[in-house]
Amino acid sequence: MGNSSIKSKGKKVHIGEMIKEKVNTSGFTVTEFAEKIGLSRPAVYQLFNKQSIDTELLVRISLLLKENFVKYIFQYIEENLQKEKESKELDTTPCPQDAKKLFTKVELIHQDLVHIKNILVEIKESKMIND
Repeated sequence: MGNSSIKSKGKKVHIGEMIKEKVNTSGFTVTEFAEKIGLSRPAVYQLFNKQSIDTELLVRISLLLKENFVKYIFQYIEENLQKEKESKELDTTPCPQDAKKLFTKVELIHQDLVHIKNILVEIKESKMIND
């Protein structure tokens, strides 16, 4: 998951701190918690300091503590995807494909104007000859 902290509902969330808080209110001692998730006591203290942890371990911890820590990651991803989608919807910069279509239309209009100019020149010349 990388080393960046996770955000949930607009505020930064440190997954290790969240787990530590839940362990402290769970009734488990750190030693009991460590045994149940298959880590040493020092490894659990290291875990509390991590901003990200292995997904499989996070699932085991979630099941043990009866707290879906994965949902915080999911919420963070969903919020960021929504923000990205909204920013793209607000972006009025044409993409290269749109620019190509626009250039083609401008080129066709230019050709039509040149054709109309030539017709007008012919009409003008024919009137001058007939006069």
